[in-house]
Amino acid sequence: MKTNKSYNFAIIGLGMVGTAIGLLLKKSGHKITAISDKSPVALRKALLIIGSQAFRNPRQAVKGADCVVITVPDDAILSACNEIGHTELLKEKLVFHMSGAGGIDLLDAAKRAGAITASIHPMQSFSSIENAVHNIPGSFFGITADKNAKKRAREIVRDLRGILFSFLLSRNHCITPPLAWLPITWFRYYMLSNRFITPSV
Repeated sequence: MKTNKSYNFAIIGLGMVGTAIGLLLKKSGHKITAISDKSPVALRKALLIIGSQAFRNPRQAVKGADCVVITVPDDAILSACNEIGHTELLKEKLVFHMSGAGGIDLLDAAKRAGAITASIHPMQSFSSIENAVHNIPGSFFGITADKNAKKRAREIVRDLRGILFSFLLSRNHCITPPLAWLPITWFRYYMLSNRFITPSV
């Protein structure tokens, strides 16, 4: 389901998830204004899949974006955010990461720069870019977000054709349910039957 509004996205971190998310957002009607990675190899590969402008320096990538997606490894989210957080260019932009292991406190540098922040994370792992592109639609997503970021975060999940996992989390905590490794149909049945989620899309 495509929302009426389209956004300009910058993708920082071009591994499996970052590259797949960039492609899926582009297919859903959003514009990928820039991609960024420290690795020249990752940049070249993502350019072939997503297109867009490529930057080694993530600060350059955020200039034309409404939304900044940080999809670096979990232990690099804080430093990646700190690197872009010392600029007024983030004011009123949505900055989000896609890790289920960390909260949005990892994005405090962006928040101090005037951004709204969120964690929007699919509740499963992926074995390749192709696997992620295929499996992200239909996946359960968890959201932890600033109040002003919730609406846009939900729109992004819908445009990725994800299923919103509806529950409340504290600002500095995210969880990935221990049953996330189960086949998605089993996981969906378990969560619905136990009323842990509402089937919102």
